[in-house]
Order: sequence, then C-alpha cells, then structure tokens
Amino acid sequence: MYFLFDKQDVLKIKILELMESRRQPIFTLSSLQRKFSSSAYIIKKTIEALLYDIESFGLKEEIPLSFTLDGKSIFIPQSKKINLLELRNFYLEEAKNYVLLKRCFDENLKSYQQFSDEEYLNIETAFSMKKKLDKAFSDYDFEIDKNFHIVGDERMIRTFFYDLFHQYFSNVNYLYEQELEDEAMELIAIISPFLKEPFRKSQTLTFCYAYYITQHRMTHGHFLLHSKNKLAMLEEEKLESDRLFGLILQHLKKHCATFTDETGKKVEVPEDCMKSEAQSVLLYLYMMGFNPKDNKFHNFSWERRKQLSQIVEIWEECYVDFFEKRLPSRIRRRLKRRLFAINLRLLYLYSPHYYIAENMRMLNFPVVIAFTAKVVDKMAKNFSQAEGDYLQLSNFLFQDYFYVFLETLPTKDILPEVYFMIDFQNSTRVTHTKSFLNQKKYDNFIFTDDIEKADICLTDYLVVTDKPTILVNWLNPPTNEDYLILYDLINEIKVNKFLRHQHK
Repeated sequence: MYFLFDKQDVLKIKILELMESRRQPIFTLSSLQRKFSSSAYIIKKTIEALLYDIESFGLKEEIPLSFTLDGKSIFIPQSKKINLLELRNFYLEEAKNYVLLKRCFDENLKSYQQFSDEEYLNIETAFSMKKKLDKAFSDYDFEIDKNFHIVGDERMIRTFFYDLFHQYFSNVNYLYEQELEDEAMELIAIISPFLKEPFRKSQTLTFCYAYYITQHRMTHGHFLLHSKNKLAMLEEEKLESDRLFGLILQHLKKHCATFTDETGKKVEVPEDCMKSEAQSVLLYLYMMGFNPKDNKFHNFSWERRKQLSQIVEIWEECYVDFFEKRLPSRIRRRLKRRLFAINLRLLYLYSPHYYIAENMRMLNFPVVIAFTAKVVDKMAKNFSQAEGDYLQLSNFLFQDYFYVFLETLPTKDILPEVYFMIDFQNSTRVTHTKSFLNQKKYDNFIFTDDIEKADICLTDYLVVTDKPTILVNWLNPPTNEDYLILYDLINEIKVNKFLRHQHK
C-alpha cells in the first residue's frame, strides 16, 4: 500500500517500520543507506525531516527517536516501543493519492480538474495519480470508472479497504468523522464481545465494518436481491442470536431510554420501540455478514451498485408515500429522529415487512402486496424493461412478502382449508424453502411440479378455483398486474381476518 503515500513520505515510513521490527537501540546512517539503496545525503535529510515531523505532530512519546552526538546514528531507548499508527495516519491523510482514492470511494468527485483545483495540483499530476491507482487496482479487479466511482467486484473492494485499514489503521479517531465516532464506538462495544480471536484482539475488522455502516457504504438494495435469508436463521444459531439480541437491547435501555422531542421535553422510549431498535442493530450485523454460529463476519458480493442505489431511493419514496400516514404519531416522530446509534432508515429499506410486523403489529398482506406493486410500477418507469432488473427485483420482493405471509398464518387447526402449492422446479431455492417450511412444521403446505394442480399461479396466466390453493412459480417473475390480481384474490379469501386473529 506504499503507492498511496506521497513519495517523500514513503522512505520515512519504511525506516520507521524497520526500526519498529528490530530490537537494537542504534541504527547507523550507513546501515540504513545500504538497506534502502540510497545516498547518505538522502538518508540523513529523510531522518531529519522525520524527526521534525515527530516533533511537529507531538509524537515524541510514541516515536522516541534521536540522533547520537556524532550525528551519524539514530538512537532508540531500549525500554521504549515505537508506535507508528498516529504518524502513519498523518502521512496518509495528507497523501494526494489517498485523497483521490477516498473521493472516488465516497462518490463525490465530478472531474479531475475539480480535484486538481481543490488540491492545488496541475491537471497532469491528477491524471498521473489516477493511472497510479489504476495500476494498483488491477491486482484487486476493480477500477475508477468514467463517473469517478470505484466499480468492480464488491468483494474485492471490501478486501482492498480491509487491507488498507489492517495495515494503516487501528485508530478510531481517524476512521470516523467526529459526529459519528460515538455511534461507531457504541456499535463496536456491542459487537466486540462476540468476536473470536484474532478479531477481538485487534478489532481491526470490526472497525472496517463499522466504518462501512456509519458511512452508509453498503448498498441497501443489494440485500433485497441477494440476502433474502439473512434473518432466516437455523435453529442451532438461534441461541447465539438471542444472546446477541439481549445484549444489544440491554445496551439500548441503558443509553437510549429517553429522547428530547421538538419542544425540548424528554420522552421515554416505549419497550416495543427498544426491541425494534435492537432488531435493527441485529439486522445491521447480519447484513454485514455476521454469523452468530461462528461469531465471524463473512464477505458477500453484489453488482450494479449505482443502479441499486436508485432502487433504494425509490423504496424510500414509496415508503413515505404509502405508509407514513398510516403510522401512529409516536412512530412518525421516531422516524424523523436518529434516536440511537443505528439509523432506522436502513431497517425499513431492507425489510419493510419485518418493520411493519414487528414494530406496529399492522402486517396486512394485501397492503404489502399493493405496496410492492407500487414500488415495482415506479421502478418500471425508472429502468428500461430491456434491463429486466426491476422484474428480477419484483420477483425477490414477492418471495420476501410471501415468506412473511406463510409465517403469519394460523395453524392448520384454525385454517384447515388453506393450502399453498409452491413450484420451485429447476430453482436453486427449492431446498431452502422445503427445509424452511419443514423446520417451521407447516403441515399445510404441498409442493408440486404440476402446474395444473394450482389454483393461483403467478406466471403468465392466473387460474382460480373454489379452494384458495396457491402455486407460485419463481421461474417467471410476476408482473405488476399479477400483484393487483393477487391483492383482490387475497381480499376475497379474507386473509385480513386470519392475520388479525394471529396478532390478537
């Protein structure tokens, strides 16, 4: 990662790293000259500049270096240990290559001319820096695109930034903007007891993921497409998950029991809201790839980051239009404030059906289906049908809602006449779906690959018979019209009544 530093600082860092790795108290200029294949003049001037930097940054305690009387050797007190973190952070923060990298990562750069003007560089230097980054990025399989964004395999982008943080940072003050530092530290305090070695020891990985969270660098739409089952935990994971949930809830009750409203009055946060917030923290952990079974974070990948971020905006707009007026006033107030370390926005963007079901006890399948139809319709206007992404997303959305619908059904003793025939022929999801239903002990589900046995089919056509038996074929994404027809059908079989019975 030396390519990120300014050229004049690289030799300083290499000299310090050599001193950090050795136990001898004295280094001669001639030995450093041989080690780094540089002239005695360059080595001496570099050391003088290094000592000046140490004094200027107030790091004498962390880096206790001094020249010997003859001026030809560097002396390190044997009882002292060199700590390079702060100085390396200073050098990196000022490095133009790193500034360019961060601007591309944050996606707020408009042109290289803008960058050169802001950093007092000529345009040729800015282009040269870009080529230098491209060469380094080739090892990680991503690049800076024409919009000045970092694009490519998101797993490799995460790997790159992990390598960067792992090598150069363990300093929380640098990683976070000041206003986010407390929130990040709270999150780290929650996560770290559950991390096994070596992560708990260094916490570097925790810092990296917390950085992604606080900066909202994860693409929320990705989870709709690729992480449907993040919360569908297996039974053997449940104890660890419950333990983590309990710890988070305890933390929130201790630190976030009240908030100040618009009038300046302190308001107590209801118990159900606390639980909701704990659930949102847990969602963050799962979406970061945290697995309570082995207490580790696991990487995941996604594509079309920019396009999915547009989907997020559509989701948020539709959510406000469709649901906000239906919420209790206390929930509306809560949505407008960041009461806790975790932003509520991500929770309902990722999983609005859980948000409705858990927070407001107002899960209504026809309503969420209609909401889905609204989202899909709006996406159809924002994306070309040739891309097919909105159709793919609508397919995944319906699966999400359908799972929630299955979980909220009463037992077959209450509702013996309702059966669901689900066709997952040639689908990679069939194994999980069967195990999911078997695990929940739903005896009122029938799997079939015979489409003629289905009474309701979300494919190219829809057939209705007397019995409310449903077959869903995920191979062909449902259209907006399918959603609206299903909305009417479910109203006819009075699903509302069943769900109200469930929540009494």
